[in-house]
Amino acid sequence: MGAVIIVRRKGADRFEVGAFKIDMGCLGVRDAMYDEMDANELREYKERLEKAEPVVEKSVAWGRKLIEEAVAYARQLGFAPARDYKKATRVFGGANAADCSDSFVFGERGKPLYVPSSNDSEEEVTRILRLLSLKCGRDGYHYILPADPTVADIYLGHVDEVWLVDEVNSLVERAEEGTETAQKRARLRLGQLLVRHPGSPVVLYGLGVMECLSRELRKARLRFREALVGAPDLPWALFQLSRVCLARFRLVEAKTAAERALKAVPEDHDLHKSVRDILERIEQMQKESGVSETAYWTALGNFEAGVDDLEADRVDEALINFREAAKILPEKPLILANMGLCLAEKGDFSTALACLDKACELDTQNKSLESMRGEIEAFKIREEIRKLPADDLGFLIEKIREMKTEEFDLLMARISKVKTGAGAVIDEEEEETALK
Repeated sequence: MGAVIIVRRKGADRFEVGAFKIDMGCLGVRDAMYDEMDANELREYKERLEKAEPVVEKSVAWGRKLIEEAVAYARQLGFAPARDYKKATRVFGGANAADCSDSFVFGERGKPLYVPSSNDSEEEVTRILRLLSLKCGRDGYHYILPADPTVADIYLGHVDEVWLVDEVNSLVERAEEGTETAQKRARLRLGQLLVRHPGSPVVLYGLGVMECLSRELRKARLRFREALVGAPDLPWALFQLSRVCLARFRLVEAKTAAERALKAVPEDHDLHKSVRDILERIEQMQKESGVSETAYWTALGNFEAGVDDLEADRVDEALINFREAAKILPEKPLILANMGLCLAEKGDFSTALACLDKACELDTQNKSLESMRGEIEAFKIREEIRKLPADDLGFLIEKIREMKTEEFDLLMARISKVKTGAGAVIDEEEEETALK
C-alpha cells in the first residue's frame, strides 16, 4: 500500500494536485483526490507528506504507468477504481506511460493479495473476499487479516471462507432461536452449501451445531473433527468439540480441544472465558473423582480408547479397555454402561444388565442409561427367539406379550415363517390374539 502524488503547473501561481492511494495487492486505486493549490499551499502540503513518511521523486510517466497498471489489474478481478479517480487523472496531462521502462509486479507470489485497511467494515471485507473467491477460487488468492480481536467472530478463525461466515452465522442463529422447522431448513441449506463447497470448515462447523441442537452428539463430534482437518485452529469448532466431548465423557479429547481453543482466542474475547469455564469444570471433575491426576487421566484414556474400539466393532478390545477404566473409576456410570454393551454383544446378558442396573442407580437422572438397559433386555430376548425351533409357536406368543412395540416386526417375521413351514398351521384368530 502506498500513494502516488502528481503535481502539474496550471498557471503562474497555481498547481493541480492528484493523489492516488495504490493497493498493488488487488484493489488498484483505493482512494483518489484532486485539488488545486497555490505555491504556499503546495509547500505546506509537501511538508506534511514528508513528515508522515519518506517521499521519493519520480517522473510523471512513472506515476501514470504504475497507476494505470494497478487499475487494469484490479479491473480483471472485478474491482473498480475509487470514485474520484477519473477526475484526479487530469494531472497526467500529456505524460506518456510508455516513456517509463520500469516494470511493476502486482499481487503476491502470482496471486492477488488482500490486506484489509482499518477503514474496511465487516461488510466490505466480506464483499471483497467473496468476489476474490468467485474470481480466483478458494485457493487462488492471499490475504492478511488485521490483528484486531474484535473481528474474530467474522472469520471464525478460518479466513479462507470468510465470505461464507455471514450466511453460516445467520443460519445457526435462526436455528438456535427458532422452531424445529427452522432447524430443518437451516440444516438443508447447510447441506446444499457443503455440496457446493465440499470440505468447507465453516459449513462443517455449522452442520455440527445443527447436530448439537438435535442431540446427535456423536455425529456432531465427527463433524467438528472434520472441520478441524481443514482449519486446525478454528476456535469455535474447537470450543464446540470440547463441549460435545465433555457431554460424552470424552474428557481427554475435551481437554485437548479446549486447550487448543484457548491458545487461538484473544483473552479479551467472550469465547475465551467460555473455554476457560470448560477447563475449570474438567479440573473440578478430576478433583472430585478421589483418585490421583495420573490415575484419573489413565482411566479416561482407557475409556475413550474403549469407545473408539466399540464404534469400530472391536468388542473384545473395547471390553478390555472399559474393564481397565473401571478398576480406577468403578462408579462412573458411562464406563459401566459401555462395559455392559460389550458384555451384551458377547452374549453375557446377566452381567451386562447388572452393569446397567448399577449405572442407573448411580445416575438416576440419565434417561439414556434406562434406554440402554431396555435395549440390552430387548437384545437378550431377540437372541432367545433366534435360537427357537421354527415351529415353537406357543413360546413366540408368550414372548410377544412380554415385548414392546419395537419387537413386533422381528416376531411377525418369525410367525410368518412358522405359518409357511412344513406342517405348521395357525389360524387368523390365534394370530390376532398373539398380536394383542
